[in-house]
Amino acid sequence: MRRALLVCCVFALALRLGYVFVAHGLPLFPDEQRFLQAAGNFADHFGVESGKLAHDMPFTAIMGGLVLLLGGDITAIRAVQCLASALLVLPVCAIARRLHDSAASVWLAGLATAVYPFFIFYSALYLSETWFVLLTTWAFAAALAERPRGAALGGTLGLAHLTRPTLLWFLPVLAAWEWVVRKTPPRTILAAAGVFCLLLAPWVARNYQAFGVFMAANTGAGQSLWESNNPWNPHGGVPPDGAPYLSVVPPGLDELARDQYMKKLAIDEIVNNPERFARLAVSKFQRFWSLWPNAEGFSRGLYKAAALASFGPVLALALLGLYVLRDRWRELGLIWLFVGYYTALHMVALASIRYRLPLEPLLIACAAACAARLLGRQGTR
Repeated sequence: MRRALLVCCVFALALRLGYVFVAHGLPLFPDEQRFLQAAGNFADHFGVESGKLAHDMPFTAIMGGLVLLLGGDITAIRAVQCLASALLVLPVCAIARRLHDSAASVWLAGLATAVYPFFIFYSALYLSETWFVLLTTWAFAAALAERPRGAALGGTLGLAHLTRPTLLWFLPVLAAWEWVVRKTPPRTILAAAGVFCLLLAPWVARNYQAFGVFMAANTGAGQSLWESNNPWNPHGGVPPDGAPYLSVVPPGLDELARDQYMKKLAIDEIVNNPERFARLAVSKFQRFWSLWPNAEGFSRGLYKAAALASFGPVLALALLGLYVLRDRWRELGLIWLFVGYYTALHMVALASIRYRLPLEPLLIACAAACAARLLGRQGTR
């Protein structure tokens, strides 16, 4: 098993570094520029502001800032992200092995993770995706372990939350499933909760000092909700260029008040136009589970073919695994609860296959275990 993990990790790293240094030629996205500014501020004075104090969670900026602090640049940041993306092989293989304990499961999961086009593509972008996907997948590997450890579970969940706060409302579901279904001892769950809170404490204290309120997340939720539900958004993704949804926000509001104002606008729009909200939710579901990218520049040619050839079989095998691996329902149940939660979340907020990325390592693990079972590779359980 160790040989399989080593080979797949090295292969994954080589592919990602090759893409970054040879094939990646896209200009910096606006979100990348914001993270780079935050990283520069961290390297300069250990702050993580990017023009706003708490628009983004701090972990991505901190990791980039550490690279800059050591004398690196955006290329060095991308190289570190390539390493993080390559390490994704480890938790994916661990989950696949929990679902079907065989060498075939490990090899299939590792190789699929190594060559998966979306993981390679996002490893070159200085966004929160690479770190959030790695930490979330590692958190599930810790939760699904035969004997979960509170420190590992709480630590990975805490760091994942500090990267992107979309896990927060799933945590009670995770705790309940671990306790009631998987019979994890309460002391382990309490230990995980303690480590999680300990990691969040500096961010909460800093936000209280900055805004005077308790805030464990960020100030981007209202904007995301308004972006995806304003009257000028026809599909639930990023609004069209020129859509005046920001012009209705009064000038002069501070960061927190502006976010709260946009959240109120979005909720009022949803309450006053429930039929439109329902239509948008259907559109968002279709965008979220599209077999190829929604963006016009990436929805044809090589990008479309790569998406179909990779995500298509993964999704089909993962769905088939619901039946083939039904004896592992305690593990599968938690994974698919998260799939449902994350889908519902993005049927309300912005929807794109970019936001589906945290689910894909879990689906790859399910697909690999299903394929190994279908190939007749017997597990040890």
